Amino acid sequence: MASKLISILRRNVSVLSDFTRPEFIPKFSPGTSSVSRVQPQDYTIDCSQYQLNLDKNEVLRERISDVFKHTGLVYLTNTGTVNAITLKNTVRHVMGKEDNYEGGGNPRASVDGGI
Repeated sequence: MASKLISILRRNVSVLSDFTRPEFIPKFSPGTSSVSRVQPQDYTIDCSQYQLNLDKNEVLRERISDVFKHTGLVYLTNTGTVNAITLKNTVRHVMGKEDNYEGGGNPRASVDGGI
């Protein structure tokens, strides 16, 4: 009886695997295509030299804009702050106008000072 049950289970598992096998399996570039990968050093800005006036520093704003235009991404490190408003003001010039959240079942409040 047990061997018959195992045989049925094996047959059903092979049938199920046909149904769960994806029709399309994406292929990811190994980096040999004409499109180059963005490396972390391309979008990371070390802010340790800008900590004093992080959200008002024009040199930092220019660097953020240049990096964002080049990669579409900016990662700030060593900001020296945990104040969300300061960080928000630092990148606001590349982010543009902030939209109000109008979707979903749970409206979100805007970012406040504490992270």
